[in-house]
Amino acid sequence: MTNRKLYFSLLEKGGDLVSQRDAEDLLIYVNGYSSLEELMMHLDDECKNEKAYLHYGRKLLDGMPLAYVIHQVTFGDLKLYIDENVLIPRIETADMCEEIVRFAKDKYGDEPISILDIGTGSGCIALYLKKHLPSATVVATDISHEALEVARKNAALNKLDVTFLEHDMTTPFRYDFDVFDIIVSNPPYITSYDRVQESVYKYEPQIALFTPEAGKYYNDILLNFSAHYDFKTMIYFEMDDGALSTISSVVKKNIPNYSLNVHNDSFDQQRFVSIDVLKRDQEYDYWTYLDVTKDSKAICFPTETVMGLGVRAKDIEAYNLLNDLKQRDLGKPYSLMLSDTREISNYAEMDDFSRFIVNYLLPGPYTVLLPVNKSLPYQYHNGFPTIGIRIPNDDFCLNLIEAYGPMLVSSANISGQPPIKTIKEAKETFGEECVTYLGKDISEEHAPTAIIEVRNHTLRIIREGEENQIYNLFNGLKKDYGMTSIVIASDHAGYKLKQEISKHLASNPNYVVTDVGTYSEESCDYPEFAHKAAKMVKKGEADYGILVCGTGEGISIAANKTKGVRCGIGYSDEVTELMRKHNNANMIAFGGRTMEVNDVLHRVDLFLSTEFEGDRHEKRVEEIEK
Repeated sequence: MTNRKLYFSLLEKGGDLVSQRDAEDLLIYVNGYSSLEELMMHLDDECKNEKAYLHYGRKLLDGMPLAYVIHQVTFGDLKLYIDENVLIPRIETADMCEEIVRFAKDKYGDEPISILDIGTGSGCIALYLKKHLPSATVVATDISHEALEVARKNAALNKLDVTFLEHDMTTPFRYDFDVFDIIVSNPPYITSYDRVQESVYKYEPQIALFTPEAGKYYNDILLNFSAHYDFKTMIYFEMDDGALSTISSVVKKNIPNYSLNVHNDSFDQQRFVSIDVLKRDQEYDYWTYLDVTKDSKAICFPTETVMGLGVRAKDIEAYNLLNDLKQRDLGKPYSLMLSDTREISNYAEMDDFSRFIVNYLLPGPYTVLLPVNKSLPYQYHNGFPTIGIRIPNDDFCLNLIEAYGPMLVSSANISGQPPIKTIKEAKETFGEECVTYLGKDISEEHAPTAIIEVRNHTLRIIREGEENQIYNLFNGLKKDYGMTSIVIASDHAGYKLKQEISKHLASNPNYVVTDVGTYSEESCDYPEFAHKAAKMVKKGEADYGILVCGTGEGISIAANKTKGVRCGIGYSDEVTELMRKHNNANMIAFGGRTMEVNDVLHRVDLFLSTEFEGDRHEKRVEEIEK
């Protein structure tokens, strides 16, 4: 049968199910033609593969999209393999890619840039950008292993080098990349099933189509990738027509300063936005700060908590001056104040977990203790194994540090004396010969920063800071990332087993673990550490507590003295499970001298995964609290 007869026969049978374009493209495919023009030249020739055309035609008549029928689609100037694990690339997405290429060439020319594509699916966006911006480093992520296999296949077919990573956009992005120049995403954004064609709903992956609530995935991206964009980044989001107000509110919530532009697609519909992340507002520009502080040996200035006194970190003479001004003997080190989290790796050793915690806490009223880079000069650490990192959440401080450089900072006071609140008082204390005074008085009294040590995937609360600050930290991790907060504690007899439990919990990225001691096998009293852990559970700073002493008896008795704590001993798997099901236990104790490590680790998992049954047990648990 000729191509012409097959073409009209399929259209006649298909009605609304088969478009002229699909019938033409199928003929081009089964004949091996290169274009519509070539098909027109051979329209009255016999079809080279009539059997295949009829077979594929029946699938079209069943409503299957052509791309899934022939496993092939054209996207711009790319030929892509497609199967039902990925969305079929649309012309609207190609419109967005063309705009990104135009922007990148105008701004960067041939300079090497970095691009991140979130939710890559078939890889169409990442591959198009790599082809048209060959000097760019392109990274693409997707939650689906099967989709990534399709994307990698397309990269090989088109001979393009793109890094593909498996990642869920609703969780923190913990891969070791710097800030990207361009971030692009076409996330799931359809809110209602009745807004899509039946063939789309039936054949295309729903995980890539639908969102449980408007704007959710845009918010997840801006939150979970916040460490990978800054004022040099341009962000592109594809969206549904009419979703502009939703995206605008999400962007406003997550990015302090930005410029948002709306772009129409080829059908003149609002289809994607570009978000230019702008630098924060500045009281002084860089050059003003540079001029004001260029000859300063030390600077006194207000932070968001207390008045600070700082010197250039790299200047050993300035470090000695800081000691003299504060009348402080060589002892504990000063905090290192930086203006950007990306600088931290120059001074501290970091892994994925510590990098995640740092990016969550900073900028903010926290000092984060991290393992020190051992090659740093003495003044950075005073011989201690950790270095305290501060990045204030205050534009005045951040702009100052950008101009002056990293600073060793302490509260502005004589060691052991109350903090100073006013510039006048500071001048009376330190004089004006060696110190430059900037900013205003501290108008409100604040607690010093909370100090949190991050070591071996575990947190240690060294100082609590403002009231409820630690609670807000763990509550935020639960709300924003769904993380479960666990506190662990032991005496000397349980120290080794506690370390094994800590290491075991660290392997689960959904847990954030706080260790309140003890930190060695030196003899100590278990009630101190039981009370610390129980206090965190009572205040809601920890969801669960895990305790270890010699037998588990003494430390559990001590913990149960705290109202609201229900601690049992994990004697067996059955007891462990029942204390959660029937007693809603929020703490569990183990014996470091009486239990095997593997048994304990299994019971830890059992305890944390078992749900309270409620029902008749609810009343009994309530009676415990009376």
